[in-house]
Amino acid sequence: MRHTLIVVLQRFLLPAFAFAISVSLALGQISTTKDILQQKSQWKKFADEGRKLTFEARFHSRGADTFRVDKLDVDFRLPGSIRLPERLRDGQRLDVTGKFMSNSGRISFLVSALVVRDTDLDHMAKEVAAIPKDQPQKLLDVASEFASIAEFYENEDLSGEVAVLRTQAVEQQRLLTAGSLEALQKLIATAKALNVDSRLQVAMSYELLVVKATTPDVDQQTMIVELKSLEAWDRSTPEIPERLRSGFPATAIASYNSGTDDDRKWLHRLLYSYVRRRQISQMLKTDGSNGLALAELIRVEFPEELRDAAKYEESEIKYQLGRVPDLSRQELQQLLELLAKASQTEKSPAAITEWLTAQERRFGTSELAGMIRVADEHLFVSEQWKLDEPQKKGIELLKKALGMAVIESPADALQIADRLKRLGWEQVNGHWMTPQQVGMLPRDDIQVAIREGRVVKGMTVRQVTQALGQPARISRMSSSRSMRELWIYDGTGSAGLVVRFRRSLVSKSDENLVEDVSKISAGSFRQGFR
Repeated sequence: MRHTLIVVLQRFLLPAFAFAISVSLALGQISTTKDILQQKSQWKKFADEGRKLTFEARFHSRGADTFRVDKLDVDFRLPGSIRLPERLRDGQRLDVTGKFMSNSGRISFLVSALVVRDTDLDHMAKEVAAIPKDQPQKLLDVASEFASIAEFYENEDLSGEVAVLRTQAVEQQRLLTAGSLEALQKLIATAKALNVDSRLQVAMSYELLVVKATTPDVDQQTMIVELKSLEAWDRSTPEIPERLRSGFPATAIASYNSGTDDDRKWLHRLLYSYVRRRQISQMLKTDGSNGLALAELIRVEFPEELRDAAKYEESEIKYQLGRVPDLSRQELQQLLELLAKASQTEKSPAAITEWLTAQERRFGTSELAGMIRVADEHLFVSEQWKLDEPQKKGIELLKKALGMAVIESPADALQIADRLKRLGWEQVNGHWMTPQQVGMLPRDDIQVAIREGRVVKGMTVRQVTQALGQPARISRMSSSRSMRELWIYDGTGSAGLVVRFRRSLVSKSDENLVEDVSKISAGSFRQGFR
């Protein structure tokens, strides 16, 4: 594409200028400096033949009546009818008409007509301005045209503007292809081939990943492998800024385009997190029964996404609460721990009650084995969570089981009794009592005395033996109405103990009962009981 702005470098509009234009048109398309340079070996021939040439060149410098152009090491001689403008700029485009001259082997070029045009930068800018914004391919075509010019003339300024134009064109194409996976892939290949701005290439590659990630039928495992190639994909600390989180992934591309390098690292992490967490969410069973396992995955891989972990834990809570009667002890423990972690401890009492009720239905309390098992479950709950009511129920069940076991299974009865004692209960006068209840009994209560290793009035021989064991010596005295028996216990210190039994000879009972208990010194023992 060529502009028609022509500067005639003659003092007046002479017929010679019109002739130069007509010659140029007659010759067809104007050649380039590159074309002329490639024919350098024929310049002498052209001079001998007087061949007329028209070609495009770039102004370099001037002399008194000569000038030079880039890349051609010859003097361009001006006739008196043509003068160069005073403000001709370095690199300004010239359409030169004339012929080569040879003088003593030295080649020069005699100019017969000269047209001054814009610089390449100005020319490119005008071409770009004429292109509609919805035709970025034309921008790339212009960029390609001027890229070859910049390369030939080694024009860094023009090369820089070509790079800017290519980036601009790719940006426009990017807007037109937004959301199209195939078109975006092609554009990325084009951008790479054209070596456009690297930051733009990175942003387009991220956009491609976002488009893939938000496609419903994307192969998530393949996506995860791709995303792991991004810098900082596994970066979990510090916390991702809310301005980047907000609206993600809808805002991901815009945030990436305008973001800092650090923002882009966070956006890498967010995209990986988005895809991986979606994959994890699809692993959730419909009943929520694997919620805890998925919550643990989230806590390990995405410690910054605690809300996701809580969501999966809630799924498991609902699942476990729906099957409380079928839970094992361990599962019940896990459920209550989960409720505590989720700040839902208000649901724990009902869950415990439901579980204990289910155990009672499952094992029953009409038979000894079932009664012991249900008591075990109540006592387990009591011990695990320090609850009073389950302990009371468990102990009551053990007491009932003991009564049943005495008849049905004496071995079990011994074990149950021992267990009740370890739970702090004592059997006094045929009743099971707590230490507090025993402490409230009168001091002369026979069972209390036996428990404390004392002897009180009214005890039988067997009860004294239970309390103190066998005596060291026994002495007997009798009368017509009664018989007395003295049990002497040696003291471990300076005093001993004498227990006096009395049995009525006229009474029907032949039981010896304690009549008196007295302490006595060791000396009295030796004198009174020989």
